[in-house]
Amino acid sequence: MKIIIIGCGKVGTHVARQLLDSHHQVTIIERDQKRFEQVLQIFSQAEVLHGDGTSPILLEKCSVETANAVAYLTGKDEINLVGSTVAKFNYAVDRVVARVNNPKNEWLFNADMGVDSRVSQASLLASVIINEVNIESTATLLKLNDDENAIVEFVLSKGASVHGKTIKEINFPNDAVLISIHRQGQNIIPKGETVLLEGDYILAYTNSQNQEKLAQLFR
Repeated sequence: MKIIIIGCGKVGTHVARQLLDSHHQVTIIERDQKRFEQVLQIFSQAEVLHGDGTSPILLEKCSVETANAVAYLTGKDEINLVGSTVAKFNYAVDRVVARVNNPKNEWLFNADMGVDSRVSQASLLASVIINEVNIESTATLLKLNDDENAIVEFVLSKGASVHGKTIKEINFPNDAVLISIHRQGQNIIPKGETVLLEGDYILAYTNSQNQEKLAQLFR
């Protein structure tokens, strides 16, 4: 996969190293001059550019439109949010991942702003970026030790058949459990009477066989 990382501080460095170790093609954009020079020394096998990762000129220089994924990992939420919007709506990047630094801003990082997945934990970022699983509005957040089961995030799409239904009314596949629902800045514990609504971010525990079945319910 071709992956562009914007922001290569401690978090970006951690993610870049994981992606390069997995043999992905990585481009890094770093704004700070001193840090840029350090990144050049650390990652000789990656393309490293100096400048503003929200700049169309710089994004076009690294052919952002051909990237499989773009990850905004800077320490500033405003840059990550603006950059995500530019990457998604100006260049139609398939997968846009954004780091959220301030939990109070989490509600802003949504599909309407061009963000496919938002993550606050550095340890999960590489997994989120590469595990697209070719299902729209789905991200594998954490693969578990047996590689069969995973915690997966879905976004309930407009027109989904389960929109407006309670959880107990929905015929979920076996071995699939809803963990939480994130709606308008609030986390909801799923119960039988909980109604699913368009735009809900739904975390589920499932196996690889049932992931596509769940995705079909939420599309």
